[in-house]
Amino acid sequence: MVRHSWRFGIVLLAALAAGRAPAADAPTPDSKPKLSEDQVLSDLSKPDWRQRRDAVQKLLESDDAETLVHQLLQKDLDKEQRKNAQLAMQLIREHRQFGATPVSLHLKNASASDALVALVGQTGHPIASDPTDLWSHGSWPTVTIDVDKEPFWKVLGSLSTKLGVSYINDLQELQLTRGSPRAADRLSIDGAFIFGASAYTTRRSMIVEVIACGEPKSPIIRVVDLKIERGVDDQGNQLMSVSGRGAFGRRGGFAGGGFGGRWGSPAREGPRIVNLTFQHPQEGVLRIAELRGKITVSVQTGQRDWEIDDPLNAAPNTCTIDSIPVTFQSFRGSDDSYELRASIPFGWSDSRAPTDEIADLMRRSLTILDAQGHALAMGSPDATRGTSTTDISVDFTRSIGKSRRGMPAKLTWRIPETARVTAPFSFKELPIDGGF
Repeated sequence: MVRHSWRFGIVLLAALAAGRAPAADAPTPDSKPKLSEDQVLSDLSKPDWRQRRDAVQKLLESDDAETLVHQLLQKDLDKEQRKNAQLAMQLIREHRQFGATPVSLHLKNASASDALVALVGQTGHPIASDPTDLWSHGSWPTVTIDVDKEPFWKVLGSLSTKLGVSYINDLQELQLTRGSPRAADRLSIDGAFIFGASAYTTRRSMIVEVIACGEPKSPIIRVVDLKIERGVDDQGNQLMSVSGRGAFGRRGGFAGGGFGGRWGSPAREGPRIVNLTFQHPQEGVLRIAELRGKITVSVQTGQRDWEIDDPLNAAPNTCTIDSIPVTFQSFRGSDDSYELRASIPFGWSDSRAPTDEIADLMRRSLTILDAQGHALAMGSPDATRGTSTTDISVDFTRSIGKSRRGMPAKLTWRIPETARVTAPFSFKELPIDGGF
């Protein structure tokens, strides 16, 4: 079931703010109201629902909102007070997870590494780079930036431009590397999430690639669904799917990868990318004037370990990963080479996204350890469609350069705990690459 509570919270906050007369002594933008417990309890008990709604809004605007709400929930509250206090706590926590991280940086002629250390200090989560010691390679410009409580993605975009680094890699992961900072032809930001779009034509169609990426605190595991609400080109024509159903057809035109890409190469694939296939634009069309809709993503909110001792002799074992049942089937081999086989049943594997997600999670966080805790070298996961399942296999070897690991002793897979979030996106004046 798709979780809409975060988006509902944003809609609710907008509704809360609507219709309220501005107070004569409204706080300045840099300050938030200080509330007393007695006043809040009184407001949460008002007979008029509009007054109770405004009381929740005041709680959310307070600097110490979470502490205050926590204290209120320890008290003997009536039913209406408790319901509204619990709602406020839910929205506060979800905003912390899925809302934009406010970043304040006041740097003058700082080194590139110091600037990124300062950014990481604001977010509380590391940001990967390639290579890992990126800042020690070559020369980098100094950074001067003065921002106060700006959204994470806006600040990162500014820093990437100043430094000349890219921040989203080909796997749609947040990763800093030297190169053009352009992640896509157009970007759309909502809270902790950034979406990019690029469009190009093939001989018979037009492909729009939509990528999704989350802040370090809220990494996107995969795109679950995408629905288009409006799609028009620069001549006012509605974008039409290849079936002729228009931009508002079944599943909003969502199509998996593999429809052919730029200059005939395969479209980019991965769990965080969607390839939308439309009819070839009419002659003279150069841009998509507007592409707007909603995208549902699976977001990591925590993690846990799936461990299997002595995998060479282990029986099949099933674990649910992001609602997908994944079965460890076998781990076989001898001497230096081994193969792990896992499977996903049909119903879950009849589309590419779940299979891509599991293969991606294997690549990132599955390890085979020897008795001393050393990891065997891992190859790339490979998926094969069977009669009733999709099988995913991956090779391991004990030889790593001049060293050799011990016999396989344990499988450890750090798997995510997830929530589903639906967010809006909007791209305007999206250029169309001529392709063919």
